[in-house]
Amino acid sequence: MRRVELKRLVLGCAAFLLACGLSVPVGAQEPVDALKEQLREMQQEMGDLMKRIEGLERKKAETERVESVEQSVKSIQESPSILNPSIGLAIDTTFESRPDTDGEFNVRSVELGLSAEIDPYARAYTFITGSEGGIEVEEAAVQTTSLPVNVTAGRFFADFGRLPQFHQHELPFVNTPLSMTRMDMGESLGTGIQWRFLFPTPFYLALTGGVFNEIGHSHAHGATGHDHEGEDDHEGEDDHDHEGEDDHDHEGEDDHDHEGEDDHDHEGEDDHDHEGEDEVHADEGGSRSLKDLTYLGRLHAYFDLSETWNIEVGSSLALSPRTEMEEDSRRSLLGVDVTLRHRPLVPGFYEGFTVAGEWFVNSQDSHDHGTTTARGGYAYANWDVNPELPGKWSLGLLLDSAPDLHHPDDTTLSLSPYITWAPSEFNRLRLQYTHGWDDVGSAEHDGSQLYLQWITVIGSHTHGFRERR
Repeated sequence: MRRVELKRLVLGCAAFLLACGLSVPVGAQEPVDALKEQLREMQQEMGDLMKRIEGLERKKAETERVESVEQSVKSIQESPSILNPSIGLAIDTTFESRPDTDGEFNVRSVELGLSAEIDPYARAYTFITGSEGGIEVEEAAVQTTSLPVNVTAGRFFADFGRLPQFHQHELPFVNTPLSMTRMDMGESLGTGIQWRFLFPTPFYLALTGGVFNEIGHSHAHGATGHDHEGEDDHEGEDDHDHEGEDDHDHEGEDDHDHEGEDDHDHEGEDDHDHEGEDEVHADEGGSRSLKDLTYLGRLHAYFDLSETWNIEVGSSLALSPRTEMEEDSRRSLLGVDVTLRHRPLVPGFYEGFTVAGEWFVNSQDSHDHGTTTARGGYAYANWDVNPELPGKWSLGLLLDSAPDLHHPDDTTLSLSPYITWAPSEFNRLRLQYTHGWDDVGSAEHDGSQLYLQWITVIGSHTHGFRERR
């Protein structure tokens, strides 16, 4: 700018001197006039150029301000909770009438969730669960957000199956299917690390791998038993709904009572006592070698069949080196899940239906029972209706087949119709009737059962994409 002004000053002085009538030889006036005209044109052009430069500089400054604002807005949108974590609370209460009780009210869980972005590359979340049975940190994990491979580390729900990744209050019915409880201890909770790769395909296709201390968890809210993916005392960890007492008795009378009771029980008197010392469980902060870890793999795909139909399919495999606290025992758990959804193109978003199911195959070798293979699973249908009444209404039916892992020919079958009313996304009531046919010897699963559930949510409480039921 200063150079341009200096040039303008010099040119102005030259023009002034010429205008003052510098003496010129006769006959040279015409070239002088031409020079004056050129100087005036140059002054005009330079003035126009200066205006253009000033306009461009103003436009550039304005563009920079806009870009700065847009970048700030984008950063806030991508990480709105860096300095303000999202906080939510979910309360799950039930009234239960079962063969082993005339009726009782339960606060099954009060779940506090906190989540926040750490930086543009990672986020963290935790869920702290409390009930009449105690308080525990159910999940606490860090997850990457900007890497080609999504990595999660800490204590979280492993990517095994579909509903095993759901918190109990997220399920479309009241109780965790007994087949999941006996096969996978109800939830695929584990402590370890997991990575997921999303293939560059025109449809959703993801491959997951993970290494954990163990997978499967019966926690304080409404269950008895311990945190063992490799244990076989699944009857003692029934559904998280206080139904595990008789199964513990049933299994406890067998030679596996150390699984339903204390890990370091009287089994320490025989050749397994070194297991009670060496296999320290994850919740007790113990260490273990690589050969003692649980390894997980899952392939998951999602397809849009049409504008109103979509399907999800998945296959999961978990390999656990130890079962029943025997050093040379082995266990593998295979799961296959399919979910078919229909959402009609109507103004009411909550219309449509879902048909889904999972099938598990559990194979294990042990000293006491040899090689056993148990098969079981569940299937359900959920119909979202719009009866011109307030809130969201849905009708459903659950069918469950849960084998005894020690004696696969003994099975508990159950059929459960249910109805759900959600006045809003933060309030849900559900009535469910269950009738069971039990061959295992679990009295609480035989006959008629009635459940009334009320779930409320305060604040921001979400478990992500998996909430699509």
